[in-house]
Amino acid sequence: MTAPTHVAIGMAASIVLARVNGLPFSALDLLIVVIGSLAPDIDSDDGSIVRPGKILRRFLTKGIADFVDGISKTIASLIKFIFGHRGFFHWPLFGAALYMGGLILELNWLMWFGWAYLWHILADFCTVSGVPFYGPFVTRKVAWSSLRTGSLSERLLALPIWLSVFILGWPLLPEQTRYWLTKFFSMLFPGVSG
Repeated sequence: MTAPTHVAIGMAASIVLARVNGLPFSALDLLIVVIGSLAPDIDSDDGSIVRPGKILRRFLTKGIADFVDGISKTIASLIKFIFGHRGFFHWPLFGAALYMGGLILELNWLMWFGWAYLWHILADFCTVSGVPFYGPFVTRKVAWSSLRTGSLSERLLALPIWLSVFILGWPLLPEQTRYWLTKFFSMLFPGVSG
């Protein structure tokens, strides 16, 4: 799946977990969920998440941004060479271990990271490429559906997930985050007031 769909799924799953269990969900937790939702694709050097310079381009000069992107792409290429894409970093057991480690050690950041990380893997399990669902015991990739990454079907699936993130997650967001999101959406849709 693409990065926006991974983020939507990770955020939706985290909002449900927070609401069902009455867990606090701060702006920092939200950032950790976004990072965890994308982290398993560190084994992909196609630029999907290994372009921090592009993301931070407003804050960095073009030369520094390109340098940061070059370093991160080199690291991702090395990881992909060693582990392959959708290899070790896409084992559900690894994601579950991160989540459980956060619970056991009472480290909220690790719990949220692991939770979102695990949902990334479950989302990729729903694509035609699949994941090594039984890794490390069996490394053959298993796919649950025929959904193709980047397809119209994926984008149509992501729409209601994003909608649920905004509806269910709105009360959990810090006041300052709600303020800036409202400001952002009022710029996108000037005729709509809320």
